[in-house]
Formats: sequence, structure tokens, C-alpha cells
Amino acid sequence: MQLNLHSFVSRNKTQVKNEIQNIMKTKNALIALLTVTSLTKGTFAQETGKSPLMCSVSLNTPKCHGSSDGEIDLTISGGQAPYTVIWGNGASGTTLTGIGSGNYDVMVIDSHQDTISGPITVIEPAEIVINGIVTDVSSLGSANGAIDVTVSGLLETYTYSWGTVDGSGIDLSTLDQNGLKIGTYNLKVTSAGGCIVEKSFRVDLSLMLNFQHIQQGGSLTPDNRIVYPNPSNGPVNFRNVAMDDKIEIYNTYGLLVKTLNAQEPTDLPTGNYQVNIKKADGSVQNETLIVR
Repeated sequence: MQLNLHSFVSRNKTQVKNEIQNIMKTKNALIALLTVTSLTKGTFAQETGKSPLMCSVSLNTPKCHGSSDGEIDLTISGGQAPYTVIWGNGASGTTLTGIGSGNYDVMVIDSHQDTISGPITVIEPAEIVINGIVTDVSSLGSANGAIDVTVSGLLETYTYSWGTVDGSGIDLSTLDQNGLKIGTYNLKVTSAGGCIVEKSFRVDLSLMLNFQHIQQGGSLTPDNRIVYPNPSNGPVNFRNVAMDDKIEIYNTYGLLVKTLNAQEPTDLPTGNYQVNIKKADGSVQNETLIVR
């Protein structure tokens, strides 16, 4: 990478220093300085026959999106040593380390006050983004949850790993998951360059009301519901439930939170619940209850 060249005409030392300071004060002035893209000979070279002041740039871009492990190295040649290097952020020297993406202005001055300057642009890798569409389980105990995953921002190969502490049904050989039970599932994606991104997905009980007691084609009206009002602000009633029927209420984690009969109070905190009605004949009716 070659910086644009600029060479001052002969001036005394004080004038040149003042001009350098003015240039470094404003970005517009620095940009205006770069309108001359190259010079075959600088002022000093014309007077002495030496090669013009030049600078090549070596870039090590940040390894990952958002990281600050980039580096710029300058190699200066021509002109007259020793050289002074001034960076727009106040640093000095030919190497600038610990940098992220952005523009870094630099000016190189030789002992005869000839200069080259320009912005060096450092570009970081694209951000790795994990998105997923979660399908909740249809009823308690079911293993029909799913996670459809999309990974973007990678131009290279990557590896992935799944984990869970309270769920089950993970297939470690595939990115997309099916056959999951209620639980939290953690995905870690690692790029070929070592960049790591993690995301968690929660599979819960479906919020769709499950009217298993209604025959196919039946009307989903409030009169068909076992539990009412639904949604509720806490207390609920039960329709067509006999005294010897057993009512079990589970939270979204699949934990039993209350067992009762139709005459007992059901004041519940805000949340989503699965209500199971176990009839005397052995049949079971299910309905989702929403408490607001």
C-alpha cells in the first residue's frame, strides 16, 4: 500500500512546522493535502539528486468484528533520515498497534521538512450473526420443538456446537434442530479465524390454545373452553369438570405447580400454563391458560 505524496517548497523551519501543525488540526486540510497523488521527485530530491521521500504500509487487520488487535507498520525510504512520524491520534513511531476498524491519519517528515501524509483505512471482518426460528412444543412431554438456524457474516468455513442444561433431543451432527423438548439450547459458532459467537434459544410450551376436547371441525368459541376466563387475571373456573376429575397445572418449564379439583381456588401468578384434566374414565383433556 503506497501513501500519497506531498512535498513542501523551500521554507524556513518555523514556517514548515506551523504548516504541519495547521494541517494536523483539521481533517479537511489533511484531505486537501492528498490531492497530489504522486511526485516523481520531491523538493529535496530535486536539489540533491536523492530519491523522493516514500512510505509503504503493511496492514494486519483485526481478527474479529469489534476486536482491537490490528496493526499498521510503516516502511520509510528516500528523503533524508532521520524521520519523524506523527499519527492523528497522538501516537508516534512507525508501528501503530492495538487498533480496531477506522481511519488513521499519519504524516511522515524527513530531516529537510519534506512530508508525505494520508489516511490509512483499517477494515474489520463482517459481524457474525446467528438468527433462529423456534417452534415450541405442542403439549407437555412432547418432543416436537425445533430450531431453524441461519448464520450470516461468514465467508469462510465454521464449526458449531450445541448444548443444553435442561432440555433434550439435540442432534450434534446438524445445525438445525428437531425433536426437542422444553428447555434452553445454546449454540456456539466458531469461524476458521477463531472468532466465537454464541446465542441461546428457548423452546417453550406453545401459546396456541390446545383444545383436544373439541372434535375436528368444532367451533373454537369461549363456550368450548374448559378453563375460563382465558386469558385470566389469576382466578379461573372450569367447565364440564366433575368433582372426581383431577386438575393438574404445569408451568412453561414442565413443572407441576398445582393439583386441585374443580371447586378449589386457582389464583395463579402471571405466566403461561398447561392445564390437564384427568377424567374418571382415564381420558385427558388439555388446554393452555394465559394469566396476565
